Amino acid sequence: KLTVRRGTNQVCCASPTDLAACSAQASATCFNGSHSFAGDPAAPSSTLSGAIASGKLAFGPGAMTLPLVLSGLGTLSFDLKAARVKGNLGGGKISDGILAGAISKQDLDNNLMPIVAGMLDNIYKDPATDFATKTQIGALFDTNKDGTITGPEVAQNSLISTLFAPDMDVDQDGKKESVSLGMRFTAVGA
Repeated sequence: KLTVRRGTNQVCCASPTDLAACSAQASATCFNGSHSFAGDPAAPSSTLSGAIASGKLAFGPGAMTLPLVLSGLGTLSFDLKAARVKGNLGGGKISDGILAGAISKQDLDNNLMPIVAGMLDNIYKDPATDFATKTQIGALFDTNKDGTITGPEVAQNSLISTLFAPDMDVDQDGKKESVSLGMRFTAVGA
């Protein structure tokens, strides 16, 4: 069995806004193979059945709550359907890891699009944002020209709706209702 849960917040680098420096510091501190992590007791956990054989792990399919931490925006949780996790196990690490599954279009529209809209709206209304950027954001997303970018305006944008178009029929009813998700990862022991 594989149990997936969000960890408690960690401080892994001195300057999280400097991505290059933070990456190097985090590799040496939190992700060096000997750091201790604790699961967040308030966060949901998920368990997938599977096996580890001949240095390969394969778990799923099953349901999984996938927490995604968005810098400066907090944590979003998605219910991942038909979730699978696989990879190569060796030397206390997972290499060539893949996390895949499907997120319902409704979940994306109700949870992700309002956050993306809020980010775009903040940039759009920020006096420090240059005119060309404001003009482009407004042309793409402020469809009713009221000076505010909303979740529905983002979700109905042709580029966004194409990118997040349902491509999976998880419930086998003949209608694609979910968006596939696939992520590669590496992991170290902790």
